[in-house]
Amino acid sequence: MTSTRRLARAIFNRRTASPADLTEDGVRTDLEPLDGGDQMAIFVALFYMYGTKVGAMKHRTGIE
Repeated sequence: MTSTRRLARAIFNRRTASPADLTEDGVRTDLEPLDGGDQMAIFVALFYMYGTKVGAMKHRTGIE
């Protein structure tokens, strides 16, 4: 697994385990060392993971 995928998964899991939304300050230290392309890859991965989670929840609960 690439380091950007690992980092995206770590951020996603941190949000999933947290009762509150993550803030910019909460992810800044993770993203600052990365170049723009890697930061964009992280955000794309996070959007994909979130969409997959929401889709799975809708499917499981039968919500349209």
